[in-house]
Amino acid sequence: MSHLCWRAAAAFGAVVALVACFGGHALADDFQKSIQALEWRCVGPHVGNRGCTVAMHPTDKNKFFHGHSSGGLWMTEDAGQYWIPISDNDFAVGSIGAMAISPSHPDIIYVGTGEPQLRDCVSWGDGMYKSTDGGQTWTHIGLKNSRNISRVRVHPTNPNLVYVSVIGNAFGPSKDRGVYRSEDGGKNWRQITNPLEIKKLTLYKIVALDSTVWVVGQKGNYFYSEDGGISWKNPEDGTNTKFWLRDMAFSDAGTGWAVGSRGTIIKTEDGGKSWKMLSGIPVSLGQ
Repeated sequence: MSHLCWRAAAAFGAVVALVACFGGHALADDFQKSIQALEWRCVGPHVGNRGCTVAMHPTDKNKFFHGHSSGGLWMTEDAGQYWIPISDNDFAVGSIGAMAISPSHPDIIYVGTGEPQLRDCVSWGDGMYKSTDGGQTWTHIGLKNSRNISRVRVHPTNPNLVYVSVIGNAFGPSKDRGVYRSEDGGKNWRQITNPLEIKKLTLYKIVALDSTVWVVGQKGNYFYSEDGGISWKNPEDGTNTKFWLRDMAFSDAGTGWAVGSRGTIIKTEDGGKSWKMLSGIPVSLGQ
């Protein structure tokens, strides 16, 4: 089974678990009935390496993108029946780490190069690329020394406000490691994680909503900023010492969920200041 199929199956299992936890029995029953006729099938692209990122077009359900550790960036416009390599002409590297489509202007796409999987052999990239025509052409927009990028986030209404998590040298200290912010569509970048305790983290996963940014590190350490990254805070309830967080998602500025090792699912209703345990599932959840 390809990486894309494996990730899709894992995501499906996570969705079912979350619906069961949060949606109530009625919603879970309706959800189960609606998918009983569906069967999983591999839709490609058939590239022999690790899948790193998938992005769905916000309005066209048949169009999505898939990036590989060393196989470049691919696009389908017919729900996976046919795939088009779209990075060959403009990208200097074939390793894709993360990408994001602007929710308000879908033709604007940001891609970070360099795979995020930290292992004994890691393919690295040369920074950020941007398309303003839906992926037809691309321009390099900086962060050349980032080497590996694990997450890209675009503001929901401002396509020029972008956050990028940079790993830098995966095998040692790196002055380039941290979270970067651009307010002009990638023309200029500013490193916004300066505190030493954040700089020690090796892998960042970003959730950005308006002026609030949440950062999760590889060891589950968690920080949040309410001013776009000028200052950073720890959760007030000591969540960093209780859970090994992997990823998080927010439905609005105050309510969010996070998953962690050993099936931990926690919830916040105050913007991340405090969290409560919802479930412990005997599997390791990733995203």
